[in-house]
Amino acid sequence: RRRRRRALERGAYCDGHTAAELAESFEERGVHGCVFNGPNCTGACDAIDHVIPLARGGDNTISNLVPSCGPCNQNKHAKTPAEWLGSHCGGVW
Repeated sequence: RRRRRRALERGAYCDGHTAAELAESFEERGVHGCVFNGPNCTGACDAIDHVIPLARGGDNTISNLVPSCGPCNQNKHAKTPAEWLGSHCGGVW
């Protein structure tokens, strides 16, 4: 709910997906576990992150959402994945 409210406050489109649809999308895209640190993650993959952050014009569509662990999600803030990984891994993504 909070994510949807924030998205709507920013004028971002929200496609009204369910948790099951989100899980199916991750499976179809071959996304398993935290997309930022993968097997190196120490946290549980219990968060959903926006690839393009809401603060940067992203939306709440399934294609803009990826699983992440809580620590990676909180550390990423409003950075794009490339910006975040560049500061953590030398720009792998």
